[in-house]
This record gives sequence, structure tokens and C-alpha cells, in this order.
Amino acid sequence: MSGIFGENDSTFSGGGLADEVEAQLREKRRKPRRVERLEEEGDDSAANAVEIGDAYADEGQIFQAITAYKRAANQDLRNPAHLTRLADAYTFAEMPAKAIAHYKRALKRNPHHPDTYFGLAETYRRFGRHNPALLCYQKAISLDPDHAFYRYRMGEILCEVGLYDEGLVELQNAVYLDPDEAFYHLCLGDTFVRLNRLPEAILQFEEAVLLSPYDDYLYARLGAVYLMADQPDRAVRVLRAALHLRPQMVAYHHLIAEAYTALEMEQHAAKHRVEAGDLDDYSRKFIHGLGRGLVSTPSRA
Repeated sequence: MSGIFGENDSTFSGGGLADEVEAQLREKRRKPRRVERLEEEGDDSAANAVEIGDAYADEGQIFQAITAYKRAANQDLRNPAHLTRLADAYTFAEMPAKAIAHYKRALKRNPHHPDTYFGLAETYRRFGRHNPALLCYQKAISLDPDHAFYRYRMGEILCEVGLYDEGLVELQNAVYLDPDEAFYHLCLGDTFVRLNRLPEAILQFEEAVLLSPYDDYLYARLGAVYLMADQPDRAVRVLRAALHLRPQMVAYHHLIAEAYTALEMEQHAAKHRVEAGDLDDYSRKFIHGLGRGLVSTPSRA
């Protein structure tokens, strides 16, 4: 098939029946208590099979989940949601060819099911097929335009391929549709940082902190952007909050030390550098992820 699905889906490999059976055998261990309870009920419905699949999936037993989802799909042939769930499971099992084939089967049953297009988009994206992923996200959004998570994921992939202006619009749509979700404000703020629109980024990070006041990462992210915007006094305030929530985080000590240095309060800066010790590789990468790539390493003297 071509068009929205892409022309080269046959290039996806792996996932034969023998591989699946072998994985099931490796996965054989004691059934989760929830599965035992559901099986004891003696309910042979598709809905019960889905619950069993979900219980296995929650325990990381994805191939046992696949078996249950197959049973649900075979018992209720008209419901595309069961095939979509099965396809999702194949995606998590790193079996893209089977996942895509089952999404397509689901769309034959119902070509207007937005979750199926979204799942297909996620699978294409996971395995590096951005063009068909974009088309499937667009289709999902056209069928359910008020779904904030669809908009967020569309915005992310647009930014991934360098279309930041278009991605920004979709991330703003996600925030508009679900303004109480701190994560959407965080992602929108990150995009503003990439576009060097720091005042707008700060507004989004400040809103995220208000919505999720016990998340140390959000305080640190805001502090890092305050530093980028030459506002070290504000950076100190929010980085203190981050350290209050997670006092052993080396990266936070180094960030607040940088803020104190900018305020010419070197005694306070030195205290945090001593408390943190040298900047290890993990902390260096963490700080870089916060948007601060130019943090000096303390002297080993």
C-alpha cells in the first residue's frame, strides 16, 4: 500500500512466529495476581481479554499481552480498538512490520478511528519514518482536533524535522486544549528556548512550576533559563527550591553556584561547588539538557 502509509513498509523486518513463540517461552513466569483474578472470573469476553492483556503489559510481559490482545481481536471482529491495542503491543515488542500490518487491518474495519492513525504515526516515528508519521498524525488530528496529546506529539515531530514554527503552533494548541498539564508548558518552553525567545520560554516554565510545584526538574529548568536570560537573582530563588526538593543533585549545586558567581557572591558559589564536588559526566549532560552547555568545571586543585 502507498499513500498515507508510505511505500516501503515491506522494508521493516523481523517478528516471525518462531521469534514470538520463543519470546513467550522466555517470558513464562508466574502470572500476575491480577491476571489470575481475571481468569478466575471465567469471563471469555473480548473486554476481559483486553484487561488480561493490560495486566500482562503492566508487568512488562509484552508477548503474553500480545496473546491476550489477539484473543480480544478475534472475539470482537468489528471493534478496531482491539487490533489497535494489539498493534501497539507489537510496536513495544520492537516488531514494526507486524504492528503496521495490524494498524492497517484496524483501519480497514474503521477508517475513521483516530487512535489507530495515532498509533500508526507513533510506530512510524519510533522506527525513523518521519514522513508517513507526519501524515498519520495529521489524519488523527483531523478526526479528533481537540485531542491535546495528538497536538503535542505532532508538535514534537515537527520540531524534530526542523519545522520549529509549525511545531510551535501545535504545541501552543496542546497548551490551549489542556492548560493544566505542566508537561505541555514545559515542551512549549523548550521550543521557545530553541528559537531564542527566552521571555516567552520563561513564562511557560513559570506556569509549569505553578502547576507542578513539587517537581524539582521544573525549578531547575526555569533556573537554567533565567541564567540564559541574565537573571541570576531569579535563578537563585528557583534553584534553591530545586535543591530543597532534591538536595543531593550535583547539577543543581553547580547551577546555583554559577548564579551566585554572576551575582558576585563567590563565597556562596564556592560553598555549593565544594558540597557538590567535581562535575561528573552525568551532571554535565544533565546541565546541557537544561539548556546550559557552557558550565565551567571546578578546579581539581
